[in-house]
Amino acid sequence: MQLRGACLGLALLAAPQGAQAAADAGTAKAILMRSVAFRTVQGAGQVPKLAAYYADVLRQAGFAEEDIVITPMGETATFAATIKGRDAALKPLLMIGHMDVVEADPKDWTRDPFVPVEENGYIFGRGAEDNKYDVAMMVATLAQLKKEGWTPRRTVTLLLSGDEETDMATTRALAARYKDAEMLLNGDGGGGLLNEAGEPVLYQLQAGEKTYADFEIGFTDAGGHSSAPTPGNPIYKLAKAIDRIAAYEFPAMRNELTQASLALSADRIGAAAMRCAAILSGLTREGVEVDRTGRSGPVVEVYPAAALKLWDLPHQGYKGREAANARRRAALVQLIEGALPWLNLGEHAEICAESDDALDSVLCAAIAGLALRGQIAEIPSEHHEAAAVEGWIALPARH
Repeated sequence: MQLRGACLGLALLAAPQGAQAAADAGTAKAILMRSVAFRTVQGAGQVPKLAAYYADVLRQAGFAEEDIVITPMGETATFAATIKGRDAALKPLLMIGHMDVVEADPKDWTRDPFVPVEENGYIFGRGAEDNKYDVAMMVATLAQLKKEGWTPRRTVTLLLSGDEETDMATTRALAARYKDAEMLLNGDGGGGLLNEAGEPVLYQLQAGEKTYADFEIGFTDAGGHSSAPTPGNPIYKLAKAIDRIAAYEFPAMRNELTQASLALSADRIGAAAMRCAAILSGLTREGVEVDRTGRSGPVVEVYPAAALKLWDLPHQGYKGREAANARRRAALVQLIEGALPWLNLGEHAEICAESDDALDSVLCAAIAGLALRGQIAEIPSEHHEAAAVEGWIALPARH
């Protein structure tokens, strides 16, 4: 688990209106490290102890005793922590995770799986990813919000099960107890994204899940001897049914959750790709042949930051409107003029220093020019087929 992930989750989970600041990443890391040290495998009896630790963290942040409920269930337990909302008529918002982990044999690990180790920006240990990472973020964020005096419109409750990896008895108990909720967000099914400067862009929590169904299909006929199989042989019928199942393509399905998720993702990370797709579609409709590999035709796909990295120039932190971004961008423009004398910015240097859009536009045009002159890296032969369909980012050739 990379440490920056904790920063990302906390910064975005702690963004509701009225909150003043994100939870401290160091706090989340400390909670995660302590959590990994609890051997919360089935039969070890450590889940109630981990729940008690989380309760202590939240009590120190200002949670009242009655707002934290630990319910023992055999050798495991459930955990619930609540921040009461202003409007009692509204159904609550639930966040869930699990405290237990899959068993880990130390003989199979380079390090002791239950002795957390921080090394090269990563935390190693059983549960550092599934699911104590997400739980640590949620606990740290709720603690910070409580310290700030945040009062949500609707009640928010964190629910943690204690045997999700095995019997799921605690999961069923929580589902029965808290079934009347407006929405449930699953920290075990989300993920985050950082931009090129290492800043948080998006953090998603799971709000729905596909399920599955079992079907039993039987084929019979009047029977007979294997030396004289009947035309309606059940084995033949079964084979045909399997072929039909294999050939079936499920239709694309969407609902309120998928539409909201796709809309947000497109807004944060997919706008450029969507604009590109629209342009390519328009060219195709007009009869223009588009070569997605960029080796011919009017289109070449480029990535300014990747080109900057290949040119041994700073490629992170120059995008944005903050003062720090502007300083990095101005310094980058000066470096470009020195390192790439063929790219004469001239009177446009000033606007490139002022606007990351302008700078990226110039870089894109420069890379496209290199592609036109054949001065880009070759596409490995094993990727030709995929590049023709999915596209290929043109990168400057190293000399």
